[in-house]
Amino acid sequence: MDDILREEQVVELSFVEGNVNLRVDDIIYIGTSRHKNVFYTAGETYSIYKKMDELEAELAGIIWKEVKVGMGFDRGS
Repeated sequence: MDDILREEQVVELSFVEGNVNLRVDDIIYIGTSRHKNVFYTAGETYSIYKKMDELEAELAGIIWKEVKVGMGFDRGS
């Protein structure tokens, strides 16, 4: 029931492909290699050049907790 009542979260990011309004629920995985991060969704793949720490700070309180759980990402927290 909580899933039905939960507000849909959308984040706007400046990817290499341009500015994209991305639904949090559409993010399947975030891959990273140095400063390049790739957001994988069911339909598209988006690249962004930022440090992972910068993404964490930018997305804190918006989506980061859900994404970390969803992708099994562990930074020691």
